[in-house]
Amino acid sequence: RVGWDETSQVIHNFNQISEQLLQNQKLSPFVAREILALFRDEEGALQREITDEAVVLFSDIRSFTTLSEQQSPEEVVEMLNQYFEIWSETVDQYGGIIERFIGDAIQVIFFESRVKNTHQTAIECAIKVREKIISWNYERKRAGLFDVRNGIGIASGNIRFTILGNKFKRHFVSQGKPVLHAEELEAISSYGRSSCIISDNRTMELLMNQYDFESWHHQNLTVYELKE
Repeated sequence: RVGWDETSQVIHNFNQISEQLLQNQKLSPFVAREILALFRDEEGALQREITDEAVVLFSDIRSFTTLSEQQSPEEVVEMLNQYFEIWSETVDQYGGIIERFIGDAIQVIFFESRVKNTHQTAIECAIKVREKIISWNYERKRAGLFDVRNGIGIASGNIRFTILGNKFKRHFVSQGKPVLHAEELEAISSYGRSSCIISDNRTMELLMNQYDFESWHHQNLTVYELKE
């Protein structure tokens, strides 16, 4: 039986981690200039909503709740800062936009109107992040720290984009089936057999001559996983 002291300590640790997660979410609270450019009409006026074709990449950390219980808040916070830095640098390199941090998860948008070869770029970004995390985990292991593992879901299609807020602070929000599908595919990636980078059917068909995908079934769904 867990004593009250242990229980209260776990609650305290979660509260500390939650506070840091809120701080992480403030890393990109404003809509980037390049996004604002997409929302301006021919006369330069800022529109509140547009639709566009895009690729959505969704990822989160495996067993984050367990990690939070087993590690100190300081260790978890330091890990998260390093983890999100890997994502931020890589997404910027490939021209994507980090829409939001959601706790330990991250959602990235690649606009077809601003990124060439959008689907390939999204896949390459996912591959690069995976390579960096493997190297990072190697260094963490040498330092006696715990491994960090994640999965990635990628989906594409027509999405509605909205800017919320005022002239002082604006948030960018995406809506549409690809947004939900990317998150669903990421959840399925926990059953992955190789890279744990799971693609929707559209992306797979566009890139099947450039990358190797392994298809397998999860419940009633055919899954396309990028091979190592």
